[in-house]
Amino acid sequence: MAAEEFEQIYSRIEAATNTISHLRPIDALEETKEYLTDAEENAKTLLRSKEELNKELQRQLEVLKIKEAAVIEEYTSVIKKNSHYEEEEIKQEAIIRQEEQRQAQLNEEIRLLEVELAELDKAEILENPVDVNELRLAIYRGLGVRPQVEDNKVEKVILTSANEQDIRTFAINEYPPDFTTNYIWKFISEQNALT
Repeated sequence: MAAEEFEQIYSRIEAATNTISHLRPIDALEETKEYLTDAEENAKTLLRSKEELNKELQRQLEVLKIKEAAVIEEYTSVIKKNSHYEEEEIKQEAIIRQEEQRQAQLNEEIRLLEVELAELDKAEILENPVDVNELRLAIYRGLGVRPQVEDNKVEKVILTSANEQDIRTFAINEYPPDFTTNYIWKFISEQNALT
């Protein structure tokens, strides 16, 4: 029986060897090893790529944080300026309202004074009617020009300086009217220039 058992063991070994040689386990192990090596290289490459991408994203994040801080600072500054401008605008509007009220008060005061002046003028005109010729004569006298009447006609004019040291008599009918007017005005102008 030993021979029979031996043969069975031998045939099993032979079958196992055939199966093993048919499966080529060494080749399969080599292929698996190559596959694992390639997979490790791909994993390392992918890891390096992800690390570089992560570093780049970190750098961009830092840049964005700096920009965000600058934008926040600028925004805060703009808000403060806007608040200041709004306060100034409120103050200016209050000043404008005060000035408008003051202007309205002044306009009302002017209107009342004009009414009062018109009433006073009306009263003066009614109380003291002035003859236009008298008014003209008063103006001329104030300028130092007084008519000299002879036979109910003005024949001469007496020209008197402001200090009354220069007195001239001028016959107005002896010269043309333009000359007479120019002479009188020249005398008046010279006397006013001296005072």
